[in-house]
Amino acid sequence: MEIERHPEAAKVPHRAEYLARLASAPSEARGHLATASGIYREAAKALHNP
Repeated sequence: MEIERHPEAAKVPHRAEYLARLASAPSEARGHLATASGIYREAAKALHNP
């Protein structure tokens, strides 16, 4: 995926996914997953709309 071409940027969604797994409340997990999915969505857009 496009995001992996930028190691520093790739750390953000990976960390968000990690934090979602550690979350103690569903709402906390959703917040972290929303962060990760937003970044992945933007990366997908970049691939399809150069």
